[in-house]
Amino acid sequence: MKRLIITLLVITLLAVAGCDDTTTPASTQPPTQPPVEPTGEDAACTNAAIVVESTTLADGTVVLGGEMVEKSWVIENTGTCTWDSSYTLIQIGGGFLQAVDAETPLPEVGPGEQTTITIPMTLNSEAPLNSEQEAVFQIRSPEGDQFGETPYALITVGSDADVVPTPTPRSG
Repeated sequence: MKRLIITLLVITLLAVAGCDDTTTPASTQPPTQPPVEPTGEDAACTNAAIVVESTTLADGTVVLGGEMVEKSWVIENTGTCTWDSSYTLIQIGGGFLQAVDAETPLPEVGPGEQTTITIPMTLNSEAPLNSEQEAVFQIRSPEGDQFGETPYALITVGSDADVVPTPTPRSG
């Protein structure tokens, strides 16, 4: 019995001696994704972007199946790379609301500058009436990395009865 107690005491002392009171527990926060670091000539710069504002097509706008609409956003280059036409805005989400072009080249935008990007989209005529449809976009670098905030368009699918006609001015 004495031998068992001594063995347990030695094991406990060894276990305690192996502990380091200065260690901190691992973080429970999910890892954050750093801005994308480009490669090649621009290896020293960072790609980042924010959506400053949406300027057209308010969320929930009623759109008819088969109709084409345009959505515009003001986007700011918050990184250190200068964007050119090799940077594109691509659609990364959406079902019945689809961009007309698979990708839209960006104009030249230096760090700290803003640009307005307009994307024409078409609502598929098979979209369910009264449903909300969304199209989500993101900037893609020449290296194929996606970065920055995701501008989006959110519409409501309507019928002819939902659309209020614009009055025609009379001359007279």
